[in-house]
Amino acid sequence: MSRRVGIAEYRVACSPAVLKAVGLGSCLAVSLYDAELSLGGAGSHTAAR
Repeated sequence: MSRRVGIAEYRVACSPAVLKAVGLGSCLAVSLYDAELSLGGAGSHTAAR
C-alpha cells in the first residue's frame, strides 16, 4: 500500500506501507522509521522565501 504525502502534510504508517513525497520543489521532506515497531512517518514543510 502506498500513501502520498503532500506539501505541508504528514503521514504515519505501519510496515509494509510506503510513504511517498512527490513534487516537493523547494520544500523539505523528512522521514523517520523505527525498525523495532515497524512504524514510519514522513512529512514535508514549505520553505520560506
